[in-house]
Amino acid sequence: PAGWESWAQVADVSRLPDRLAARVSQFVRGADVLDPAARVRLAASLADAVAPLVSPRPPAEPEAFVRAVAAVRRDREYRALVIERERAAALTDR
Repeated sequence: PAGWESWAQVADVSRLPDRLAARVSQFVRGADVLDPAARVRLAASLADAVAPLVSPRPPAEPEAFVRAVAAVRRDREYRALVIERERAAALTDR
């Protein structure tokens, strides 16, 4: 997210289990339709679950933190897939 670029470059989100990452992703996709109070509670709960697994923990409100973690994980997974495809293509081109 905008303003989080320097944190995203150094953030370690690798310890985030897939199941928790899926919950975070589901929250990000559906947060806009949640009741505002429920949205705040769910964001806080997810931030509490994610915080011990992410380093460094930026001083931010829970929803922004959760969204940033989701974005970093998504971007890194995408990059890993691109690299994997490039390697596979290089091997099959030989």
